[in-house]
Amino acid sequence: MEIKRKNLHLLEITLFYLILCSVGVCGAKKVHKDVKASTNVERHAGMNSDETGATNDLNKRLSDMERQIQLLIDRDQMKTRLIVDLERKIGSLESNIELRDKTTEAKDNLIDGLNVNVLSQPDDIPQEKPERGQDEHASVDSKIESKLRRPMQDIGIQHILKRNRRAVVGGVAFSAYLTRTNSHMTPSQPIKFDHVLLNDGDAYNVYTGAFSAPVTGTYLFTYHIDSRKNKFVRLVINGVNENDAVANPHINAPHGENESMGGNSVILRVQRGQAVLVETYAIADSEVASSDTYRLSTFSGVLLY
Repeated sequence: MEIKRKNLHLLEITLFYLILCSVGVCGAKKVHKDVKASTNVERHAGMNSDETGATNDLNKRLSDMERQIQLLIDRDQMKTRLIVDLERKIGSLESNIELRDKTTEAKDNLIDGLNVNVLSQPDDIPQEKPERGQDEHASVDSKIESKLRRPMQDIGIQHILKRNRRAVVGGVAFSAYLTRTNSHMTPSQPIKFDHVLLNDGDAYNVYTGAFSAPVTGTYLFTYHIDSRKNKFVRLVINGVNENDAVANPHINAPHGENESMGGNSVILRVQRGQAVLVETYAIADSEVASSDTYRLSTFSGVLLY
């Protein structure tokens, strides 16, 4: 009996141990499942959070690109408006220039026609007696001005006609010389003959050195230069070379000085308004010598017909 009791007690203990083990395993499994589920939830939550952040970043970048595109569109529209406005202004300026050219051409034609009338009248003018206190030219001017006064008052260019009339009736001629030596001259630099001896027609400009033809015609031009260096000069019309001259200095034995003169003459057909001048060329550092005492460098011209 005692042995049976011990065996029964041992069996109870074994069963209790098995029950405890069974409960422990199930609990462990349950705990493992809970942990795994929690981990999966956290993982999915993390993935969802990453995806949401990436989506937000992409949306932000798209919004920035849209703003930049809209800004470019606005700039392009502004440029288009500016271009249209500039084209309108250019068209207006071109119209004004065309109108001014037509007006100038009409005035020029009128002046040329009046010049022809003036040239055709001298045969009749000597038959009239000059008024007291006036010479023959004054009488001619009075007659011409009386004919021009009425039609030209409305146009407002009578002062132009007076200058042009003097050029035609009194002739066109000029002569000037250089009062000082011009050193270190560069190519294509005009020589400004600054002292005028004669300027009939008021066509020579001492500040530019250019003669502007007041009427179309055939002109004779002469020029001479003096230099202590090699010097090349040319006569140009509106920048186009028409005639050349050179001065190559030689030694003046008694004084031991290098000096030379050169020049040229030419007869040319010049249109009204064209500019005629003498300029240097070819040599970077050249010289034109002259003075108010020794007038060695000169420029002259005259209307022949």
